[in-house]
Amino acid sequence: MVKEVYLSRSTDVLRFRLEFTGRAGVEQAQEIHTVLSGVAEDDHVQRTWLYSLLTAALLLTDPDGAKEAAAQAKHHAQLADNPVSRAWALLSEASLDLSPEKLDFRLQAAREIRDIALEHGDNGFLETTYFLLLGALLEIGELTELDEELCLHGPTLIKFPQLEDSRFVSWFRCIRATLDGHTETAEMFAKEGFDRALAADDTDAEIAYIAQMAVIRWLDGRGAETEASLLKARQKYPGEPIWTSILAWIWIQQGRVSAARGIVHSLAPLEDWPKDQNWLAAVSNMAIVHSELRNLDQLEPFHEALLPYRDHLAAMGVGITAWGTVADSLAVLADLQDNRELAIGHYRCAIDLCARISAQPWLAASQLGLARQLLRRLQAGDRAEAEALAQEAAATGKALGLHGVEDEAAQIISTLRSGAVDAVPKTRQPQTNQPKIRVMGGFEVEATDGSIAHWQSRKAREALKILIARRGVAISKETVMEILWPNETPERVANRFSVAISTVRRALDPVKRFAPDQFLVVDADLLRLRLDRLTVDVEVFLRRAHAALAKRDGSQTSMSQMVNAMHLYTGDVFPDEVDVDWAERLQGEARSTFFTLAHALADDAAAAEEHFTCVETFRRILDIDPYDQKAHEGLINAFTQLGAHGQAKQATHDYQVRMAEVGFEEP
Repeated sequence: MVKEVYLSRSTDVLRFRLEFTGRAGVEQAQEIHTVLSGVAEDDHVQRTWLYSLLTAALLLTDPDGAKEAAAQAKHHAQLADNPVSRAWALLSEASLDLSPEKLDFRLQAAREIRDIALEHGDNGFLETTYFLLLGALLEIGELTELDEELCLHGPTLIKFPQLEDSRFVSWFRCIRATLDGHTETAEMFAKEGFDRALAADDTDAEIAYIAQMAVIRWLDGRGAETEASLLKARQKYPGEPIWTSILAWIWIQQGRVSAARGIVHSLAPLEDWPKDQNWLAAVSNMAIVHSELRNLDQLEPFHEALLPYRDHLAAMGVGITAWGTVADSLAVLADLQDNRELAIGHYRCAIDLCARISAQPWLAASQLGLARQLLRRLQAGDRAEAEALAQEAAATGKALGLHGVEDEAAQIISTLRSGAVDAVPKTRQPQTNQPKIRVMGGFEVEATDGSIAHWQSRKAREALKILIARRGVAISKETVMEILWPNETPERVANRFSVAISTVRRALDPVKRFAPDQFLVVDADLLRLRLDRLTVDVEVFLRRAHAALAKRDGSQTSMSQMVNAMHLYTGDVFPDEVDVDWAERLQGEARSTFFTLAHALADDAAAAEEHFTCVETFRRILDIDPYDQKAHEGLINAFTQLGAHGQAKQATHDYQVRMAEVGFEEP
């Protein structure tokens, strides 16, 4: 969000900006460099101020340059040796890293700068400091102090009443109403904050509003209404995992498991996620998504990443909203790992935090989570505690109009009173009835009951791949047998072939919900998959990609469709089937379509001066083909247009290295 404070020095007026979107910082950095060139080296007061402004201006596009600017601000502040210069240097240092790792320092620095302002007046740094202070108090759960800061008679607003009309006050009154479960009030403050942010020329006005409304609609049970806005946010900021995690969660609740799985696979590895103001919310939310999708290999790394922040809210946007508690996500991970005692401990931590900060909706959700765990453990006193928790959650749901909470609590209470404790669900299960098959970036089959197929037969697994590669076109039994058992006669392998086909059918529909030929048809001499009754990721990608290219017109709507289609390409088809004749045609078509789509998107984005989209698109291309010359050149140009000269330099180096590897002259 653009956090602006104005400060006049001589005839110039410059702004301190913490900007997370847009390119205003690039323009401001250029202006600051110009002003700096005219300031004497020993004018430490002026240079402290200017380097502080430069720190914020470079944060988005040149993090290394921002660190150097902050170091210069600190150096000149020490030489200036006055409280105001120290405040500027502290502000620049506190702004460098907005991740949860630096929360304690950020809170300490914000308090010190606020105290300097109270004693020496607002020298231009107070508004941003106030924002950082409110955010840190929210993230750490110091709600009493937060409420004092938001109060008209509090220590800051009574001295600086002009802040009461700022978007920051609206944003944090929104999250306070959200914690209380008063969604109508929260929505009112979200809209007020949006209007004030627009009036302040804050380029992050829209993204802040989208984030706040996503949480509000989730609490209202109307999360699906935010899908269009979230898709827009994901398109504009594809490098931010938070938007993908929220979309995946919403789609899982709707039963769109295959779609959720597809966008999850488009994400970078966890260790590559930017550790910024949205990191904790993104990791916490994605932990739930991986649990719902039964991505067992992801449970441990996400648990390890979240554990240091167990007593935190999963805040995003420097605290302007939050996605529940980190402890609740940790409990879900532990539950799926069958570590019941650890899950119970995490739920108790979540309940303690929510009770302390009066986060009513999340308190009720954590109470229900703990009740489910206790009913499966059933030690002495567990049944009584579970019923008490469910009754309290039901009362909260009724009071706040949280119908989902109320219904789940009623189910647990009913189960307890009927004695059928085994009927209490372990976790919410995704609903599905159509098999989903992933062949891009790996191979996985999700059956009609939502379970993931575990293959005992390598031949059956390969048979299904062969049928997928045929794209619904029939193939003779003898051809499949020849591929699976070369140099064997059909008569000798007929029984093994029948077993393999039965295994494929069982993998698709283990509970036999449908007739045997529902998904795989076997005639006298031929067999084929019924693709109209299956969801195969590569077929979805090809269909969406061709549709997006057919409607291509350079508009924002067209580019949005192309971005969404591009993200469906989660890796090469059948990556473990290299130089295999039966796989090559589908592999080639998918790969060729991806490159055609991605380059078309990059061309349109460049024409529209959507340079961030260019960067992400060219990076996707180079992930697949690191020797794509046009993508290298486009990436360098996009970074240059953004003013990210350090990243342009690195991209040029990477280009030179790759071209040298294939014998090209250094460009």
